[in-house]
Amino acid sequence: MRDKVIYSSPNFDPKVFLSWVHKDMSAADLEAGALTLKTDLKGRTQQKKLLVKENFDCFVSCKTTIDDIESKLRQIEEDPEGAGTAHLYSVTLKISGVANRAFEPRL
Repeated sequence: MRDKVIYSSPNFDPKVFLSWVHKDMSAADLEAGALTLKTDLKGRTQQKKLLVKENFDCFVSCKTTIDDIESKLRQIEEDPEGAGTAHLYSVTLKISGVANRAFEPRL
């Protein structure tokens, strides 16, 4: 319920907000509040646009790096002789079996 009355929440519900938080306010006060909300939300939108504009090169660089890492991880997973987790897991199971057989008489 709380996320429905926080106007910056993606689940914000204006009807719940008005009926729960501002049930005793006059129409004039509600209109003034609506104008304040619109102004605040417009300012937040402008801030986000400016943030993206100022950091666009960084965003592109991060995306390129993430794509490169994903590509390398796929190559590792597809290479049966590489250091992929499937290969490492099977080798670990084999080593665990050998260790259990070697130390079982002592346990």
